Amino acid sequence: MPEKPQLQVLQDDDVGVESTGYRSQVMVTPENVAFLAGQVGSDPETKELVSPSMYEQTLQCLSNVEQLLEPVDGDRHDLVQLHVYITDKDLYPEFNEATEEFFGENPPTRSVVGTPFLAGDALVEISAIAYLDE
Repeated sequence: MPEKPQLQVLQDDDVGVESTGYRSQVMVTPENVAFLAGQVGSDPETKELVSPSMYEQTLQCLSNVEQLLEPVDGDRHDLVQLHVYITDKDLYPEFNEATEEFFGENPPTRSVVGTPFLAGDALVEISAIAYLDE
């Protein structure tokens, strides 16, 4: 059996965003596909949610996702898929407005799932997949 290629694994200290309990933040395959752990709308400095607003939490969440890509020379334009969890379907329009503002005309594909619970009373959590330039 051929040897399995090694993944590049980045932890909290490598990316500047603290996890909500799970240590691996980013895993990059030899094919330059990056898998990013879920992020909530907390400020990286204070570790507190930035606001009770879905709009503000979504913008911060996306900013945290983008920050995960910085150590591997990526940014929001490298994102190809978002996996989104929201706690209140009535707040979906605020979520949608924030993502449109963040990405502009070429957003990544996404799946949005309703859930009754997220860490720390967050309203939204986003994990992502990115394809990085070589």
